[in-house]
Amino acid sequence: MRALGALYGVGADTAVMAPQVVFTAISLEGDPRALRRGPVKLKLFYEPEGATDDEHDAQYAEVYLNIDLRGRRLELAEKDEEYRAPLVRALVAPSEPGAPVGERAT
Repeated sequence: MRALGALYGVGADTAVMAPQVVFTAISLEGDPRALRRGPVKLKLFYEPEGATDDEHDAQYAEVYLNIDLRGRRLELAEKDEEYRAPLVRALVAPSEPGAPVGERAT
């Protein structure tokens, strides 16, 4: 997480990823139910659960995920720079067990 934070210029307090982060996805190309058939391109949306409208706007993120099992490639590509910080916050492990995803670990 520190490497992604450094790459995106937003910093991350930990190298530990959250054990699970839920995204909504739409397929832009290929069938995500049949990854072995060929490459799949997805657009992922992160929408924080239980956030107020103001918090939602500050924590919302979009990112592209390309999966090619045959080519042994997994690519994560940003949609817009404005989603960098929310994406890193979403992926960082919570600071305490049971804490909401996106709260940074220390």
